[in-house]
Amino acid sequence: MKKYFNFTQLHLASALEIVYITPYFLKLELNDLLDATFWMIPVFLTTLLVPFVNFYAKSLHAKRIMKLASIGLSALGCFAFAYLDELFINSSMDWSRKKTFLSWSGLIAFCLIDVANEVALVSIVSYFHLLNQFE
Repeated sequence: MKKYFNFTQLHLASALEIVYITPYFLKLELNDLLDATFWMIPVFLTTLLVPFVNFYAKSLHAKRIMKLASIGLSALGCFAFAYLDELFINSSMDWSRKKTFLSWSGLIAFCLIDVANEVALVSIVSYFHLLNQFE
């Protein structure tokens, strides 16, 4: 039961990511090219970071630390999105400045959530793989 808790937690984090991110970018009314770019950047960052995680985190302790740090960064990204949504509603800036600021801030928070979730998933899978080698 304990092995599957982390996977359930990551699925919950991905569901929260979709609940926060999709309405946020829809409110900004971005053009199609920019919207597609925003959804592709975390995928490319994850592709770059996964080999780094597999190469540098070779011990069980390093993988455990990477897993906990990734889940913490994902939570930080969710808090950033909650704050940005509140800022979106209560800000008195003009629309063009607010849209630019909120677009870039949302992209950073989105990358933080998505990349941290994927790195945590890779860390957990490789952690269990190492545990099975010792049994």
